This record gives sequence, structure tokens and C-alpha cells, in this order.
Amino acid sequence: MKCDKCGRENNETAVYCKSCGAALKDKENLIVRMNARLNFLAVTMGLIVFIIVLFIASVLFSGLVTSKAVPAAVYILFVLVVSVFVGSILPGILGSKTVDDGYINGGFLSLVVLVLAGIIAAFIFLAFMGVASTLASVFGPAGSLLGSGTSGAVSSLNSTSSASGGDVLNMILNLVELIASLVLILVSGGIGGALGVLIKDQFN
Repeated sequence: MKCDKCGRENNETAVYCKSCGAALKDKENLIVRMNARLNFLAVTMGLIVFIIVLFIASVLFSGLVTSKAVPAAVYILFVLVVSVFVGSILPGILGSKTVDDGYINGGFLSLVVLVLAGIIAAFIFLAFMGVASTLASVFGPAGSLLGSGTSGAVSSLNSTSSASGGDVLNMILNLVELIASLVLILVSGGIGGALGVLIKDQFN
């Protein structure tokens, strides 16, 4: 990176010029700096590794769910964390020069995984709602009876939940668990990317 003040070439990750001490990145915001350090080809290859590891891990650890050793939610989180961690090592090795670059590329990979997972979940939900509405339109009278019965059950459930504050607490706990799971996946990607840089440095 060239200093605008004195013209000296500096390291790409340098914040201040070695010669005159002028700030090198004061004109760039955080997004611009992170974008300059992303390697999209390496992240794409890491996503391919993630998909392969996701399939293998799902098969290897499926016995944990079938034997009811762990809840399904814990199994899904564990498989995702392992797959993201292993997949993010490749961007650290191929597309990162420093540990910070490894954090950025690995974290970006985990962010892409979360976005794709959200899109797939939304698509499944919308497809389910479409099928449900189609069945309700085909079986009109039965759908009406089902709808009235469902609404009655929902009304009784609402009255029960309003009577006890336990459901509100459960919703808060579920929200905290969801946020913690998302953070864990993001962190596992960053750590995997940094580990990839350290592995590369050991062989250089």
C-alpha cells in the first residue's frame, strides 16, 4: 500500500506509514477494508468443502438422533459448526495472508452459510404454507371444520399462555439459544479461517 503523503510502499495490512507515520486507511471505511481482504474464490472452494463435510457429518452422527442420545436441534447445530469450521480452513490456507484475513474469510463463509440456510428455511416454510392452503381449498368443508377446531385450540392455548408467564420465558430462552447458535457458527468460521493461516505458515 502506497502512502499518499510520502509515497513509500507499505505492507497491505499496515495502518500507519513506516516512513512518515501518516494514517494509510483513514479514507477507507470498515466495509471497504474488509472487502479488499476477501478472497471470493477461496470462500467458494470452502463452501464446496462445507457441503461435502456437511453430508459426511450428517451421516456419521445421525445415530445420535435416532438413538435419542441428543436432541435434534443440538445435532443440527453440532453438524453445522463442524462443517463450517472444516470448510473455513480452506479459505484460510488459500486466500488469507494474515490471521486477521483468515478471520474475515472464515467469518464471511459462515455468514454465507447462515444466509443460505435462512433462504432454504423460508422456502420450505412458504412451500408448506402453499400446500396447506391448497389442501384447505380442495377439502373445503373439512378444511373449515379443521380451521374452526384449530382456531379453538389456539384460543384455548392463548388463554392458557396468558394465565401463565412460563411460555413467555420459554420464548425468551429459545430466542437466546437461537442467537447463541448463530454466534457460535460465525465464530467457528472465523476460528477455522485463522487456523488455516496458521497451518499454511507452518509449511512455509
